[in-house]
Amino acid sequence: MVKGKRAWMKMLEAFIAIILIIGILLLVYSQNAKKENKADNILDIESYLLERVASNEIMRDAVLSGDVEEVKGYIDGINEEEKIIPHGYNHDVLICEIDGECSFNQEGEIYSKERVISSSLSANNHNPKIVKISIWRSYR
Repeated sequence: MVKGKRAWMKMLEAFIAIILIIGILLLVYSQNAKKENKADNILDIESYLLERVASNEIMRDAVLSGDVEEVKGYIDGINEEEKIIPHGYNHDVLICEIDGECSFNQEGEIYSKERVISSSLSANNHNPKIVKISIWRSYR
C-alpha cells in the first residue's frame, strides 16, 4: 500500500512539473507576441502620420522649407485629436536632405519611418526632402 501511494505521489509531482513548464513557456511566448504586435502597430501609426503630412499641401510646403516645428505641431494636433500614439511613448520629427544623414540621437527601442516629400504644384521649392518620424518608449 505504501508503494502505491509513493507511485501516485511521483505521478502527481511529474504532472505538476509539466503544468508549470507549460505555463512558463506560454507566458514567455505571449510576451514576445505582444512586443511584435506593438512594433507593427507603431509602424502603422508612423505610416499614417507620414501619409497625413504628405497629403496636406501646407505640410508639404513646411517640409520643403525645413520647418520642423510646424510639422511637429501638426503631428501633435493629430495625436491630440485621435490619441494614436500610445501612452508612455514619445515622438520626434526630422527633416533632412535627400543625400544627407538623417538620424535621431535616442537610445533604446526606437521605431522610425521616413518618406520623401517633393514639391507641390504651388511651391517654388523643387528640392525634395525626407521627413522622418520616430516613436520610442519613454522610461521616465
